[in-house]
Amino acid sequence: MFTPEGYWSWTETVEAVSDWTLEIVAASLAPELTEEQLEESPSKCRQVLHKRLVSSRQVENLKEAQFAMGLLELWILANYMDTFDAVLCSPDCKILRCPPLIKAHGDAFDWWVWPLSKEKISNGEAHGYFKAFRNGIFSIVDAQARFCTIDYDTGTVRLKPNTVSLLNTASYGFNQEEGETQRFIDEQIRPIVGWSICWNENEIPETRKDLFDSLGFSDLQWDTLGKSEAKRKSTTSTFECVMAAFPDGKGYATWSEVEAKVGYSRRSILRALKQNGLHSKWAKTGQGQ
Repeated sequence: MFTPEGYWSWTETVEAVSDWTLEIVAASLAPELTEEQLEESPSKCRQVLHKRLVSSRQVENLKEAQFAMGLLELWILANYMDTFDAVLCSPDCKILRCPPLIKAHGDAFDWWVWPLSKEKISNGEAHGYFKAFRNGIFSIVDAQARFCTIDYDTGTVRLKPNTVSLLNTASYGFNQEEGETQRFIDEQIRPIVGWSICWNENEIPETRKDLFDSLGFSDLQWDTLGKSEAKRKSTTSTFECVMAAFPDGKGYATWSEVEAKVGYSRRSILRALKQNGLHSKWAKTGQGQ
């Protein structure tokens, strides 16, 4: 995928959404999980949330819990895409504003109520998803594939066999005439097939609270999670460790080497660097992965 300097790639965005979902669901179902636990042991925390989804009777079993977490991540991703403007980047790094319909999901997630707000996640808009999942004919991968023109695996613009029908059921193009949809494809999508979708990091809210407020989660119990003060201390400590271990920048060290020497995860390191305005400069010399 092609991503200009200063932009979030599709992969980075999907990874961030996974973290955000973990925090949001934890705030609702397991407020005893600390920020440090969510940051450093996401797999263990995810297992806790799977069990909590079952014990709270939001889902019937652990298999459904895993499917439900994937669905919640997809909901947040789709609503993030609907909320924040994106750009498209060509293989030769030309940048174009991304038309809203290109970001759309065929099942109009931006119209769905947050599934966890229901007595059971399978109630409401998610009913059809769960019915097909229980019948063994639908998985979260199938749901991910229903973005109208974005390939979930790569974040690139792609025409699919069902693109016309997906565009017609998306909220931006609901019930359009087929001829109108086909014209949109020919004029707006075919010329940019293969381009990557990405987001300007300067247009993304700096704090989790502001970001979650933008996505409609203003009632999260931030005091319970200990976010505000803990986050500042955590990123400060991380930044100090990064500067002590690599004062002249990342150089040609791999991320595995950096994580081992600094003692924090790659995600924590990048967040601390970005908050201190040194992300691009610190990583500029050498890009070993």
